[in-house]
Amino acid sequence: YSAIKKDGQPLYKLARQGIAVEVAPRTVTIHEIKLLMYNGESAMLEVHCGKGTYIRTLCQDIGRAAGSSAYMEYLLRTQSGPFKMDDSITLEQLEQMEEPQKALLPLNEALSGMRELIIEDEEQRKLLNNGMKLNVTLTEGEGTLCKAVHPDGTLLAIGHLQEGSFKPDKVFKAGE
Repeated sequence: YSAIKKDGQPLYKLARQGIAVEVAPRTVTIHEIKLLMYNGESAMLEVHCGKGTYIRTLCQDIGRAAGSSAYMEYLLRTQSGPFKMDDSITLEQLEQMEEPQKALLPLNEALSGMRELIIEDEEQRKLLNNGMKLNVTLTEGEGTLCKAVHPDGTLLAIGHLQEGSFKPDKVFKAGE
C-alpha cells in the first residue's frame, strides 16, 4: 500500500485498519523496463520511470498481465532527478574529506529539472534579492514552480509564476 492519501489518510494506514479503498488509476511515464534476471519463480527488473510511479503497483500489474500474481521483494532506487547512486558518498567518507563542501552539488545543479528564468538585468536582480516579484513575459506556466538564475549559473531564488510575474518564495543572497 502506498502513502497516497484518501480523505487525508495515507492508504497504508487505512489498510492496516482493514478499510478497503478504491483508488482511481493515474497516468505515469515508464521510459524503459529491462528484465535483468528471470528464473521461473522470480524476476529482477530495472525500471526507468517518471515521478509518481509506484513500483510495487507496477510489479502487481506486470503479474496480472502475465496471468499470475506478483509482488515486490526488493527495491533499490539508483537515481532520483539529478541525484545518482553512483555519484553518492557515505557520511563517513564526507567526514574524512579535507574539504567536504567540494562533494556537495551547487544548488542550481541540484534543481536541474526545474524550469529556469535567467535574470540578466542588474536592477531586476536587486529587486529579487529583496524578495520583490518580477514582471515576466511568459505565455504559459501559471502556478509553475521555477528558479531564477544569474547568467553565470548562480541560483538567485525559487518561486512561482503568478499573473505575469515571478513571485519568489525563497531568495538566496550571495554569500549566505
